[in-house]
Amino acid sequence: RTTWGGGAPPTGCGSWKDDVLCRDTVIIPAGQTVLLDVSPPRFFLVLVQGTLVFDRRDIHLQASYIMVNQGTLQIGTEQEPFMQQAEITLYGNPDDTDLPTFGSKVIACYKCRLDMHGAPQVSWTRLAATARAGDTHIDVTDTVAWPVGSKVVLATTDYDGFTFSHTEVAQVVSVEGSGRR
Repeated sequence: RTTWGGGAPPTGCGSWKDDVLCRDTVIIPAGQTVLLDVSPPRFFLVLVQGTLVFDRRDIHLQASYIMVNQGTLQIGTEQEPFMQQAEITLYGNPDDTDLPTFGSKVIACYKCRLDMHGAPQVSWTRLAATARAGDTHIDVTDTVAWPVGSKVVLATTDYDGFTFSHTEVAQVVSVEGSGRR
């Protein structure tokens, strides 16, 4: 494993607002493994043909596109989940056509391996009782350990067309009742 091939990380782009036309690109060639142990500047493209492994520390990767082409992007493993904070921010506009097959603001995977394993947790559950407008808590069927400040989506069970939805987003302020309220 190497850190940017043994050298300093590339300089990258400025902020998206100030340097929107930047095309700085990082290529990790086949046969090379890069250990990402710093949060690099924003890039236009990160092309992974070899292996990109997030080190066991808080990492923020910023790019317009991340293309994993017959390579590997690894953020933790099933046996050793990534317990730190991994953040990937993708920049661009919905009508960008730089990677027309894959779309804009994308982690594209072509014959690749994406290995992303974070802290084991319940990511979804069912309501144990109906949530009504104005309720300040919900009861769920599974024990959860959602962090304070995280967001939960309360999905609707009805359908009222594409223009109106009863789905709501709420912020967790506490978890009580043995993780079920």
